[in-house]
Amino acid sequence: MIKTGRYELDEESMGRIYQHVVSNPKTKSWAVITASRGENTPAENARKNKELENDLRKMGLGFVHADGMWRECKNRSIEYKDCPEELRVPSPEKVLFIPNIPKDKAVALGKKYEQDSVLFADEETKANGEATFIDSKSGESFNIGKFTPGKIAQGYTKMKGDKVFTFLQPGEKGITPKEQPKKTDMKLKSLVPKGILDKMVKNPETGNMIKLKSALKKDKTSPIYKTAVGMVKQSKK
Repeated sequence: MIKTGRYELDEESMGRIYQHVVSNPKTKSWAVITASRGENTPAENARKNKELENDLRKMGLGFVHADGMWRECKNRSIEYKDCPEELRVPSPEKVLFIPNIPKDKAVALGKKYEQDSVLFADEETKANGEATFIDSKSGESFNIGKFTPGKIAQGYTKMKGDKVFTFLQPGEKGITPKEQPKKTDMKLKSLVPKGILDKMVKNPETGNMIKLKSALKKDKTSPIYKTAVGMVKQSKK
């Protein structure tokens, strides 16, 4: 059982988190919340997360430290669902996994710390191994899919021992951490006109045709990568 206050995870952490997310009958709800914002300094984020921890202690709630990744909206004045793609910026952050937190308290903390959203599951959602995205501004929520360990997506959580999990909708596959594009490649891809990434490009070394998005994952010194970059530049003219 997770006790009130800081709880250090061991190498069995993913199994323990799975129990809280899915199978532990004593866990009636859970949330993943942070006080971090991408535009803050590391010192500011550390201070705000300490404040969040103190808030949870006062509520008598326990929590688990983890690392999170979320594409944060740079414009706080608009709801996340209305945030344009070009304003959604990958933002690594320290997060807290909080068992048995009531929904109203989770949403209130998200608003207090100016978050785009909180991740939450009530007893019914948890029983299906699923989670809910709750917009901190509007309170609007929607199901984001099933608990999927070992994969990452737009948003994901990394536990001790570099073990990751995310939530995926039917038909979504996610990727493993090893398949994650480099930051330079992600920046390049964000500039590519819609629909170009699925076009085929010929590998000069093998003669095989592969998708442009796969070619952009190759080593930057390889002929296929250079061919793909040329194709991207050409598409923008």
